[in-house]
Amino acid sequence: MASQSNYGSHDSLHSDADELTAQAKRNNKSFSETTLTSNDNTGPSEPEENTLLYSTTSSARNDERWYNRPSIPIICVLMFLLCLSDMLFFTPNVGLTMTKVCTHLNDENIEDPEYQCDPAEVQVIVSEITSATLIISGVITTGTSMKWGGVSDRIGRVRALAYMGTIKVIGNLLHTLALLPSSPYSRWLIILTSCINAFTGGTFAFMATANSYVSDVTKQKDRTVQLSVVLSIMHATMGIGPMLSSFLIKFSDGRDQVPLFGSIAIGAIFTLLCFKLVREPRTEESRLKSQSEHDKHLQQMQEKKKSMVSDADNSKEKILAYTKYYAIEIFGLYKPMKKLWLKPTETGSLIPRYTVILLLALDLLSMSATIAMGPALILFATYRYNWRSVELGYLVSLLGILRSLMLVVLAPLLLKLLKKKFTALDRSVDNVDIISLRGSMICIFIGLCCMIRWNKHFQAIILYGFFASLGAIDSPTIQSTIIKYCSKNNTGEYFGGIALIRSFAMFVIPPLLLKIYASTVETKPELFFYVPLVSIAIAIFLTMFLGVHEEEQYSDSDVMSIDTTTDGMD
Repeated sequence: MASQSNYGSHDSLHSDADELTAQAKRNNKSFSETTLTSNDNTGPSEPEENTLLYSTTSSARNDERWYNRPSIPIICVLMFLLCLSDMLFFTPNVGLTMTKVCTHLNDENIEDPEYQCDPAEVQVIVSEITSATLIISGVITTGTSMKWGGVSDRIGRVRALAYMGTIKVIGNLLHTLALLPSSPYSRWLIILTSCINAFTGGTFAFMATANSYVSDVTKQKDRTVQLSVVLSIMHATMGIGPMLSSFLIKFSDGRDQVPLFGSIAIGAIFTLLCFKLVREPRTEESRLKSQSEHDKHLQQMQEKKKSMVSDADNSKEKILAYTKYYAIEIFGLYKPMKKLWLKPTETGSLIPRYTVILLLALDLLSMSATIAMGPALILFATYRYNWRSVELGYLVSLLGILRSLMLVVLAPLLLKLLKKKFTALDRSVDNVDIISLRGSMICIFIGLCCMIRWNKHFQAIILYGFFASLGAIDSPTIQSTIIKYCSKNNTGEYFGGIALIRSFAMFVIPPLLLKIYASTVETKPELFFYVPLVSIAIAIFLTMFLGVHEEEQYSDSDVMSIDTTTDGMD
């Protein structure tokens, strides 16, 4: 293994760290400087080795300031700031859009003094705006989310987050200007400005980058719990953000614009922290290695382009050659996703490949019953219960707090109990994973049944949120289990591949649910709930095909996905 060849055993790691500390004191240098120098002079290292150097050595903790040490608390702070910025923007955005549409309808019918905008008509128009936004954003997100994982491998997790923050600040500012009462109404201006954030790769790209950060600073045995902690921060912020937004609206005499400007300010703080203060967890050597592989791929593509064009004898053949080359380039964008198509093991087993595919399918089905139904659920609440920004803020806050409590309190206890009864495996799916997934999906199924049965009462949403929060462990469990089968050298690309697949799902499922909702809002608005209900039922059935297999000691080369640097070029 790479860890043995470079550093030896974990005991020698600690002794090496002690020697570095003593040397640093003799030279009046900080431990961190000596460690970084040491890393540059050693061979390739894996994230768990970096974790020992950065996080577990007492000298490092004493000599470095807390904000200079890559750690779980640091990424939690960044997660909190960015999610708070998003959630402050979310609920007022819905209310402002509906107000903008209603004002526009009133202006169009100004000659009729008795006319008042019809809530059902507003719902249909806002659904169309939201659907168009989701489709356009989905196209953009699909083209960008897959790239952020590889970018974070090359330039670092923190720098990638900084660029994401910059795009978000610009996008939120322009969208706020489009929704101001002083701005003229334009459906396409609202849609296009709301799509700017899609260039960050969306929430899934941000989560993939954050998960890569976690993977860099944690060991495999702790990864599910740590991913749950980070995800709980997101959901806790989903609870705090809308509630804070509601308070700001209430104490500013109903001005929905106030939380939007607060969102922009917090996004700017996040971006400045990433550019100026937060330290990168990925070593310079690892980044250079990823950059070298990327440059090699680009060089191969350029050589292939020259070869293809030089073989063309006339203009028609050159056009065909260029067309083929750029088609290869476009399909090359899906390289991170293809990495999840794992090679057979040395014994020819395809169990890792099929397991990863099954886990991805479970993730998509679970998403359709939770995250993907969010836009339609919000519109349903505004229509069925006549809720506006303040009430929606309280709703989203409650759902976020419930999920956060599950992830930060109940999930670690559950995992601890399961690990006492079952053996946890580092390189394969185990009973702990299977029971966690099946149980969480059954909880989501029960929540949806409650929503359908008692949808005329607002308490049904609370029941759904409670049971869905009990199933919140499914996402970190799925992602942690997938990473068990993947190479540790390019975790950013694997998480990027997962983000891409999730982006595809968000490109299709939410607009579909909104289309169903818009078509049935006047007759049976709750009909769209049956789609996620069927999806989660299928997911529960598919968990029956997950099984514990004898754990094999895969080497990095065994679990590396198919090399895509030359795929499709021959």
